[in-house]
Amino acid sequence: MNKALSKKRIGLFAALSCAVIMLAVAISLLVGNITSDRLNNEYRDALLTELNDRAGEYDEGIIVLADTKYATATALAERLGAELRITADGSFATLSLPDGVTILDVCESDENIDVIRNFSPDYQVKLSDIEYDVQAGRIPTPPQYEVTDASFALQTYLNYLNMQNAWAHSKGQNVTVAVIDSGIDTDHPEFAGRISEYSYYASQDKIVKDYVLENGEYDWSLVEDEHGHGTAVAGVIGASANSGEIIGIAPNVTLLVIKADVDKQTGAFKNSSDLVFGIYYAIERDVNVVNMSFGKDYSENADIFSAPAKLAFDSDVICVAAAGNDSTAALQSPACLPTVFGVGAFATDSYEIADYSNYGENVNIFAPGTVYTTYLDGGYREMNGTSFSAPIVSGAIALFCGMNKYTEFKDVEELLYASATDLGELGPDYTYGYGALDIGSFLLGEQKRVTFDMMTDELEDISATFIADIPLQDIPVPDRLYAVFDGWYYDIHCTEEYVWYEDAFADDLTLYANWVNEEDGIPYIYVELDDGTVEIREYTGHRRYITIPTYIDGKPVSTIGREAFAGNTTLRSVTLPAQLVRICEGAFRDCSNLVSFDIPNSVRVIENRAFSGGIRVSTVNIGALSALEYIGDGAFADCAKIRNFFI
Repeated sequence: MNKALSKKRIGLFAALSCAVIMLAVAISLLVGNITSDRLNNEYRDALLTELNDRAGEYDEGIIVLADTKYATATALAERLGAELRITADGSFATLSLPDGVTILDVCESDENIDVIRNFSPDYQVKLSDIEYDVQAGRIPTPPQYEVTDASFALQTYLNYLNMQNAWAHSKGQNVTVAVIDSGIDTDHPEFAGRISEYSYYASQDKIVKDYVLENGEYDWSLVEDEHGHGTAVAGVIGASANSGEIIGIAPNVTLLVIKADVDKQTGAFKNSSDLVFGIYYAIERDVNVVNMSFGKDYSENADIFSAPAKLAFDSDVICVAAAGNDSTAALQSPACLPTVFGVGAFATDSYEIADYSNYGENVNIFAPGTVYTTYLDGGYREMNGTSFSAPIVSGAIALFCGMNKYTEFKDVEELLYASATDLGELGPDYTYGYGALDIGSFLLGEQKRVTFDMMTDELEDISATFIADIPLQDIPVPDRLYAVFDGWYYDIHCTEEYVWYEDAFADDLTLYANWVNEEDGIPYIYVELDDGTVEIREYTGHRRYITIPTYIDGKPVSTIGREAFAGNTTLRSVTLPAQLVRICEGAFRDCSNLVSFDIPNSVRVIENRAFSGGIRVSTVNIGALSALEYIGDGAFADCAKIRNFFI
């Protein structure tokens, strides 16, 4: 009886347990569905707001699937009755909706609420040229190479590239440069015989080689330029040498033209997806260099250029992009991407930044922005903008590829930066990046090696290439858990210190890291104020994550002084002292890797441009009990990634 009762109890317990589990699963699914529905509705509301606010900036008949899979894209196309276009790897696709149906219609329909998070608009993309009045000037440093092109004298921008005798060593032979743009004047004499038959009309998914006319020739009209921008860009890269009016940076390259349609009213590329498909096509064709003289606002979670640019990087296809012409450090893609060389523009006949050029994280290197180049109907004209700085760098890299059969991004990156002419602040800086393109040093400079000996088993030593007699710019700043990096030295005993960005070398060498315990001293330069509190004037330490003490020498820290942390690009996180009262002008200006910070309740004043240029800052917290009375002009200027500002 006891055994039977026991079995009944066990059975009852099992049944109850099963019922409880089933109920828990049901509740979990219900909660999951409610959460999913809520998130889908929130995403739809945000997308509808975006679509309405930015009407006219995107193609209403196309939906972009920026991060997808072949099965997902196929199912969505079938569901919406749309025409599917998808990359070979299945990661990027567009859905061309049936006539009369718009992306707004699809998003407003409750039937699509479960898939709406896959959708994004197909935005127009700005071309990076501008109309700009300039005065032609002359400087006596032309390339050391005989050029007979009739209008060569008008190409004064070449004088700012230190070309030396580069063309005697390379003209870009056996190199292919993809130009993703508005097409090309296919009959222009400067490009005769050098436009690839694999050129591609991205907007219609057509390859020139696949379309043959009755006379047996290819249908070059597929990539014919109706705008002029693409022809001008192509001329900067590859106009022929000694056979016409001008010479391109790499006059022997093969040009793989990738045409995307331009909206005649707005002057922008109609569909960003065309440009993305163009990048994927260039990778498939295994080109050496891709020039992208266009850009759009960067969005961390929805940037359509990141994935193809990363694939290009992994495929040893080198991408170059125009930084943009908005006079801002607000991030522009693809120039701001780490797998792309972003190029800013100099003013005419000058090493000064053009007043239109973007800067900051959009720029790795600068080149002239005013060029005399090819145009429609076999013509020539002066053009301005970062659209024309980018192809100068693309052409320079093509010359490099012509001299080096196997070229990887990291090889180009190392030498491009090592050979650049340092401008602005010493070393790479927020405004000038690594400085001015120097083609002569890039191609012909004597290459040496420097070894950075970490002097610890915790870290691996680093070796890098540099150009003889040019100061190093790419200098590592190592980080350890319990010791603080205190500079590089010429000797193992760390008695003779290397002077950053100033010392230059003619031969291979080794530099040795010096480590100190930051606790041995206070890593701040500070003064005592009249009220007995402390103002920090400068941080002399090297930590990435710092907590500024509430007291120094027993006195409360009340003030972060003017420019105290300005330009500290290693700083990732800072905890401000609890009794802080004032953050002075430019205190944390251009701390480009600072991500977030809390403003203590005690702070009363944040002065002008205190946190300006914090291009990675995403969150700012000002507490409910804050004593804040004043925020100065531009205190958070160019903090383009701020998504949460809590007051």
